[in-house]
Amino acid sequence: MVDKPSSAPAPAAEPPLHNIVRLVSAYCQAGLTAPSEFLLRRLDLADEIQVAAELERISAIDSLCKTANQPQWTVHCLQSAMTLDSVRAQLLNQLVAATIPINPQAITTEPLVTPLPPSTEIYARRHRLATTTLQALRGVL
Repeated sequence: MVDKPSSAPAPAAEPPLHNIVRLVSAYCQAGLTAPSEFLLRRLDLADEIQVAAELERISAIDSLCKTANQPQWTVHCLQSAMTLDSVRAQLLNQLVAATIPINPQAITTEPLVTPLPPSTEIYARRHRLATTTLQALRGVL
């Protein structure tokens, strides 16, 4: 007798519990206390790369919303499974529409770039250094 292969699909493997715990913990830290099944089912929880990417997305969205002084948007963006780019666009639209200052502690009056000295001063300094070095070498030899 020949055994017939069973046509029943193989049972799905259970996802690693530690990945579920890591994701739920990250969602809770970001303010989403009860992540929906949809958020967890859309990922292959056995794939460490997908889990790491989702953890990075959660962290980036949380930090972006807090930087924009809109922490209440974190939960909405996470529940909607928005990409980081769409969160940026949404927050920018909100901030422009509401004219809310972006992170007032970050506003500074100091220049971001140190001004360079005039080029003639740079060349004069190089010439003095080269001359001094040459004279020191002549004195040694």
